[in-house]
Parts: sequence; C-alpha cells; structure tokens
Amino acid sequence: MRYLEIAFYRAYADLKTEASRSFIGFAWWVVEPIVYMLAFYVIFELGLRQGEENFLSFLLVGLIFWKWLASSILLCTGIVSANYRLLNQVYLPKWIFPLSVVTANACKAALALLVLFIFLLLNGNTPGMGWWAIVPVILAQLLLISGVGFLAAAVTPFFRELKLLIDNGILALMFLSGVFFNLDKMEESVRAVLMLNPVAILLRDARSVLLDNHLPPDHGLYYVVAAALLMLALAFYLFIRFDRVYPKVLRP
Repeated sequence: MRYLEIAFYRAYADLKTEASRSFIGFAWWVVEPIVYMLAFYVIFELGLRQGEENFLSFLLVGLIFWKWLASSILLCTGIVSANYRLLNQVYLPKWIFPLSVVTANACKAALALLVLFIFLLLNGNTPGMGWWAIVPVILAQLLLISGVGFLAAAVTPFFRELKLLIDNGILALMFLSGVFFNLDKMEESVRAVLMLNPVAILLRDARSVLLDNHLPPDHGLYYVVAAALLMLALAFYLFIRFDRVYPKVLRP
C-alpha cells in the first residue's frame, strides 16, 4: 500500500506540475484531438469526400480514445529509464513508474471524455440506456493501456532501440485501427485480419455505443481484456524477475 501511495502521489505531482506551467499545457489533451479532428475532417470529408455519415462525431470518438492510448504507451516506454538516477539512490518497485503514468493520463483522459460527451450531445447524439455500455469499453481500454504500457516499461531498459520501434509502431497502428475510417466497410478477409488488433475493437465498440446507442456487437472486449491481462502478467513477471537488475543496466 505504501508503494501504491507513492505511485498515486507521483501521478498527482505530475498533473499539478503540468497544470502549473500553463493552462494550455493541461488543456492540450482536449485541444489536440479537436485540432486533429478539424484537419482530418477537411482532408477526408471536404477534400477526398470519403467520410462517414456524421463524420465529425465518428472522427472525434476515434481520436479521443486513440490519443489516450497512444500517449500513455509512449510515456510508459521510457519511464523506467528516465528515473535511473532515483533507482540508483533508493529501492523502489519498478512498476511504480508506469502506474503513475497510467494514472495521470487516465485523469487527463477523463476530462477529454467529458468534452466528447458534451460535443456528442450538442451534435444531436441523443443518449440512451446503451450509453452505459461505454463503461466496460473504457475499463477495457484502461486495462489494455496498462498491459502494453507496463510491458513496454519493463522491456525497454534492456533494449533501448525498442523505444524507437514502439514510437514508429504507434504511428503505423493509428492507420490500422480505424481511427479515420470504418473497418466494417472493408472486405471480410481484410477486416478479419485488422480486427485482431485490440485497439480496432475498442474504437469500433466505443462508436457503436456512443453514436448508434448499441451494445458492443460481439464479444471482442473479452479478447481485449484477455490480451491485456496476459501482457500485465508478463510485465509483472519481468519487473519481479529483474527487480535488482534494472539499476545496473540503467547506468549511463
């Protein structure tokens, strides 16, 4: 419990520091997806005329959920290495660092999700009982972020080049997850492959709930949760197995 308190206090301190620097620093989590949304709306809807019906809402749901996931994973990737001086001075369980990142980013994502709900209401998306199904979608996303983020944090201290691979992989994954287009309109064979990606399932289910007032169309969330739990288990195994090794490999 002491270590959990440290992790949560680090998250609180990070949020407080970011908010104290400037208001826009904290509000950027809301502003950035909106800027992206407007840019891609012009490209796809007005330029290429390839947008979905109600494309603004479709795009903003995808960008909000994607931004939360991508930023959290990228920050987790180098978080253990970034604290090498602290680890060489005092003992701390290494999972504290990705946990603080996931916690802080979940708080910022909650603000962005609130703005998303307000936008959908103003845009004519009438909430129904189906909107409650967004809760398991959000929890599944949080679990997936934790699984990927913890595993990335556990592995990258041993393979420094892996951070560059993850940075570029996240960018590629954005275009393979249906952030800008509807995977359901693709050929069955292509869609079957792309839906092996847990992020694609989360984006599809979030849109199904918020835009169509439907429950998630299949049991894809079970697949997401299973994959996340497997990655979390592997991450904690590595953190425990190499607990005393990290300070040595992290020496500059």
